[in-house]
Amino acid sequence: RYLPTVSLSAGLSGFTRQASSVEGDIRRAEGQALSAIQNCLFQNDLFSRLADPLPPQDCSRFAFTDDQAEAIRRRNDVFPFNFEKSPPSASLTISLPIFQGFSRQRQIEQAEVQREDLDYNLREQELALRADLAANLAAVRTAYRTALIEQRNAEVADRQLALARERFSLGLANFVELLDAETVKVEAERALVAAIYSYHDARAALQAVVGVPLP
Repeated sequence: RYLPTVSLSAGLSGFTRQASSVEGDIRRAEGQALSAIQNCLFQNDLFSRLADPLPPQDCSRFAFTDDQAEAIRRRNDVFPFNFEKSPPSASLTISLPIFQGFSRQRQIEQAEVQREDLDYNLREQELALRADLAANLAAVRTAYRTALIEQRNAEVADRQLALARERFSLGLANFVELLDAETVKVEAERALVAAIYSYHDARAALQAVVGVPLP
């Protein structure tokens, strides 16, 4: 905004015009030729009436010929390349920003405010991204630990079921105790599957926040 502005322009132009039909021009040329012949004959008649007659003119030289008609057609055949060139033009403009009614300073201040707004917006996005990343990372860690706990529970339930079966085979436990051990085993396996699913779901959410595949 503090530098001068220089603009340079140059141009070349031309025009051409072609009639859609030249028959009217040919008819006018024929009429002019006929009038010239009649004028020539009239002058010859006058020359013959003089006391000292002058030699007659050759009126046939005014006759309209086919070559003249063809010349009229050729002169009309100018579009699109036979232009009547106009003089070339060029202009140079120099603008010096001496005083702009304080608009230049106002634009600078507006640009600084916009830059500060962009910095704050960027900072806000960074904080939001960090918060999302921390929350999703905590969710992944929690889901992972939960899956480990459910895995240990499944292992304990598996051992309890094996013990209940052994006690049942020795007659030290009844069928109800064996059934309870199998129920606990099934519920532990179901809880382990749900925990693994929750872990993978949290991992997918974290990967969406990070934007790259997780190892």
